[in-house]
Amino acid sequence: MTSPILLILTHQPEASVHLISDEKVIGEKKFQAGRDLGARLLEAIEELCKENNITSAEIKRFAVHRGPGNSSALRAGVTVATILAQAHSTEVVGIEAESLEEIIQQAQSLPSGQPIQPIYTKFK
Repeated sequence: MTSPILLILTHQPEASVHLISDEKVIGEKKFQAGRDLGARLLEAIEELCKENNITSAEIKRFAVHRGPGNSSALRAGVTVATILAQAHSTEVVGIEAESLEEIIQQAQSLPSGQPIQPIYTKFK
């Protein structure tokens, strides 16, 4: 198994975190995004790592969906991904694909080091 990538998706009402290795999802946690999204993300990441017998320090890259979506939810996802990547001196990338296959491809292939600019849903 190659070093895993942690994928954070908060651009939809059902938030999720996924562990990806060898181009496959090896674990996931889904939950409703609410006011406590930041704390729920951290709990879900901890549970996912425990279930897969890894620590967050073993994650080689963090990927976060940048939208479009709810501004608070996107900020929570970007903030958690950025803080974890900085804490472990590893890469973080912002993705914006729609299908899970495209999301996985972007999570693995996009260059890191670019600012992550969320795309917020426009209200009419």
